[in-house]
Amino acid sequence: MYLASFFFHFLPTLQEVILSRYKQVIDRSTGHEEDQYIYSLKIDRETLYSLNTKRIHPIAAFNQFQPRLNATKTYIFKEIEPYQN
Repeated sequence: MYLASFFFHFLPTLQEVILSRYKQVIDRSTGHEEDQYIYSLKIDRETLYSLNTKRIHPIAAFNQFQPRLNATKTYIFKEIEPYQN
């Protein structure tokens, strides 16, 4: 959310940011590293700035931004298909 806020600040006409996170894992069949996406969000300016950021749980706040997310209750993330630009 910090990164989205940064882009909104410096690009005043920007209304939405797609933010995706990946981790690198070893493909057991090739031995090479590959990117495994674990969440992807469509963060819109209006919703982001309406949040009381001092009182939210950062990962729970993902629910405000059309999340593509597959995680356990203890926030162990599993692979997802990210949003495309």
